[in-house]
Amino acid sequence: SPAVCCRALRVLAAMGNEATIPTLAERLTIEKDGTVRAALESTIEKLETLPPPTLHVTLLGEFSAQRGDTPITADDWQRPAARRLFQYLVLNQGKPLPRERILEDLWPNSTPDAARSSFKTVYSWLRKAIEPYLRPKSSSRYIQVDQETYTFNSQRSPAILHSDVAKFEAVVKAMLKDADNYDVRPMPADFVAALDGWKPLLPELSYEPWILDTRERLQNLYVQG
Repeated sequence: SPAVCCRALRVLAAMGNEATIPTLAERLTIEKDGTVRAALESTIEKLETLPPPTLHVTLLGEFSAQRGDTPITADDWQRPAARRLFQYLVLNQGKPLPRERILEDLWPNSTPDAARSSFKTVYSWLRKAIEPYLRPKSSSRYIQVDQETYTFNSQRSPAILHSDVAKFEAVVKAMLKDADNYDVRPMPADFVAALDGWKPLLPELSYEPWILDTRERLQNLYVQG
């Protein structure tokens, strides 16, 4: 019954469970009733524009990423290149990155055409890993794309990304900024924990040129701390 289907879709939209999107999208491809098709499209669009689950990312030491309460596994990335692109975007969060710069940093030894082709494939793998339920052509909720410029977490919202690098920098920089106000500076627990938990940035990418400046900056900040 179209009426029952539409009522059920309103309930699904209100529940806000994005995991239902693939099933609804599949139903949309075969649904003949115009009213139900419109309700399906409306429900999918609402679910695809809900705030995304928070990404929890560890970059100091062994890499890990978690989407909400669900770990993103090695199989989810499909290839190491997708994981590397994600790491690159997280470290550059909030910065508008022209596609050509991304290609130069991550595919420096490829021809322009080969690099663009690789990026297109790897970016689709990345999207699938961090937004597994969205339709491929839907707008990402983590990455803003403006023509050929990509900005990860454009609003730098802590609600969608918790990165150990960002936390480390914030804690240590705040401590150093305030250090001159004390003869003997108090040692906040979060500062001590940041230094105790220090590990080098992404040792798995030891020879990637694009990461060297960031690694050196973090190392210097650790020494100052």
